[in-house]
Amino acid sequence: MTPRPDGLLGLPTEIFFHIVENPVIGCRDLLNCMLVCRRLRDLLKDSMLWTYQRELERDGLTDGFSTLTTAAKLKKLLDRRQRWKDFEPISVETLSIPFVKGPCCLIGGVFARIVPGPNPGTYSIGVARLPSANGNDHIQDSLPTSKSWRRITALAIDPSQDLLVFLDWDPVTGDSHLNIRTLFAQEPHPLAAKSCIALYDGRGHPYDWDYDMKLGSDLIAIHRYNKTMLRNWKTGITIWEGYYRNTEFFFLSPTLFFGLKEIETNPERMIDLYRVNEPPERADCIAHLMLPPLETSDEGLSFDCADILVELTPLGDHATDNPFLSSPSHGLLLLTYRCRVELTERPGEGGLPITAGVYAVVLRTSGIFRLASEISSSQPDSTQKDIPTYTWNEWAQNELVILESDNDEIGGTAHSAGRIHGSRIIFNDFDWYTEDESGRHFATIYRQSDDVDETPLRRPAPIFIEDERDFTLELESDPAVRRLKVSLKIISAFASSGKCYLDQNHILTLEPDPHEPQNVVPGHGNETGPNRKLVKVWTMG
Repeated sequence: MTPRPDGLLGLPTEIFFHIVENPVIGCRDLLNCMLVCRRLRDLLKDSMLWTYQRELERDGLTDGFSTLTTAAKLKKLLDRRQRWKDFEPISVETLSIPFVKGPCCLIGGVFARIVPGPNPGTYSIGVARLPSANGNDHIQDSLPTSKSWRRITALAIDPSQDLLVFLDWDPVTGDSHLNIRTLFAQEPHPLAAKSCIALYDGRGHPYDWDYDMKLGSDLIAIHRYNKTMLRNWKTGITIWEGYYRNTEFFFLSPTLFFGLKEIETNPERMIDLYRVNEPPERADCIAHLMLPPLETSDEGLSFDCADILVELTPLGDHATDNPFLSSPSHGLLLLTYRCRVELTERPGEGGLPITAGVYAVVLRTSGIFRLASEISSSQPDSTQKDIPTYTWNEWAQNELVILESDNDEIGGTAHSAGRIHGSRIIFNDFDWYTEDESGRHFATIYRQSDDVDETPLRRPAPIFIEDERDFTLELESDPAVRRLKVSLKIISAFASSGKCYLDQNHILTLEPDPHEPQNVVPGHGNETGPNRKLVKVWTMG
């Protein structure tokens, strides 16, 4: 008779599965254990729930709220993945909707944007429900008839909380307000401590409407110039203030956020990672995370640290009858590096042209969450000087992909390489050559393999800027990195300059903007002219 193993593997199978299927135990931890334990590998192969959790993590998702069985959810998940891989949408719809140039937001199947108000010179917020695989076959647009403002400068939504947050500015009085309302009825939100908050009284400074904001569950980050204020909209308490611009501040989860900071003594940038503690309501810096340094092999390639842009999966997926939700801890972090190539040794030429190179570096967010969970809750606050610093391969788990854009014109603009959601990226203004000028590139990024025999890959191959001279750009890494795989598809949008948006189940593209000032409408009709825009929606389910 074979003796029963000791420890965890010696438990009855039912109890063993109850322990290892707990979501607290990460799939990557179990995969690493399976490399050295054949019995664990054999046991987990028989676990439907563990297989489902592993496949969710691969797609950057977590389990949602559904009455479906685990087997049914796993089948639905794999069918959904195959649709994305083959790019076979459930439906594709193109239609004209009321639209005014201004801020837009797509989260959880809801698209919010600026529309003409009921009176000339006023503006409202239109909210459209996109088609879904659960019975909603067409875009359902909701246009307010009685609510309007003089100018709307920023907006954010959270469908999971029926939440609409926006900034309005009155150019006559100079008043600027933060508004917290329900998403569809657009009434004052019942959970808000205060639904309308004055940001500026308008005295003497006509340009003080220049506020921006971001939304992260219960927290609103209000940005003005290089300063950020973090406020809990349910309690009304300001819990943190720091010096980060709008393009330098990001929510990772309802309790984690970070800011980008340039290191004074080093030509690199790093992430200041913060955790929100309750009680008391405050945010403390718990770690400094170094970004991947770009090493140049030629003096002709120069890199400006201020030219790093970040994109993350936004928070706020709707949870109602949704078997899969976006998982911030299993998503991607997209870094856009903009570099300048100065050609200084071209014989016979008087002028020395400067060409811009644009690179996308994609990392997984799981390393940040793993690191945050390991840091003690007693970590000193941000006023202390002994906050730990981690090199990029300590928190990024040595998993990355590097892409180079063919479009050198975007090197001088402040645009991210693309929109990101879960494990997918649609590249905005980040071009590769296609025969169709309206073609846009859509990428699914995943690990090389989740098999138990997975082995580390060598360093990523250098990437080049093709010119009369080659400039090599590569990341330093010790140990070697794991290469993330990229699956690229070309989708047909309206034009290469039209904006694209992405959420868990949809891709939405807009026809290019007319050349007009923001929130200024030449005509005020809702049927034709510049107050409407074509949108194209792919529903993937």
